[in-house]
Amino acid sequence: MMAWIVASLFLSGCFVESTFVFDGEDVFIVEFASVDSEDGFADSSSIILHSGILVEEDLSTGFLSFHIHAIPRHAIISSAFLFIGVHTVFPAADSVFVDMFVEPGSFAGTFEIFVTDENNYILLDVTDVLIDARNGGFDILEIILEARHGGVFLEDGGDNLNTGLIPFIEVTYL
Repeated sequence: MMAWIVASLFLSGCFVESTFVFDGEDVFIVEFASVDSEDGFADSSSIILHSGILVEEDLSTGFLSFHIHAIPRHAIISSAFLFIGVHTVFPAADSVFVDMFVEPGSFAGTFEIFVTDENNYILLDVTDVLIDARNGGFDILEIILEARHGGVFLEDGGDNLNTGLIPFIEVTYL
């Protein structure tokens, strides 16, 4: 029988939930919220935490952290999706391109955020990124964001912009 285990682990201690359905082989779906105390952005003079994530061309770089140690080392990851909550896109009449890097410094791709994404989640496939992190022995997935052609204000792990769109990664593994 397949055991579908849906576990929402908000590692900042906010929320833990599990649901079990049996129908074949074991498949696990786990959600990891980003860690508010490690989320924020850096500008030319300082690092700012607990106030959302400002990603603006040539002015600031955003970062998100996910503690992924709960995924067993023997797990076969079949998919991983990053959900990022968008608060504001500027300039308001356009879109912003965001480059995503994963520590320790590898480029993970570029995505575009539109004004119509405001107050919604955007969904990014980070399956290969997560597999590389686990194969590399990392327990923390650190994502760095840099904007081109404008800027974007993103929600952080503490919901400090009050959108209710806390960033999280949903991982499916065997």
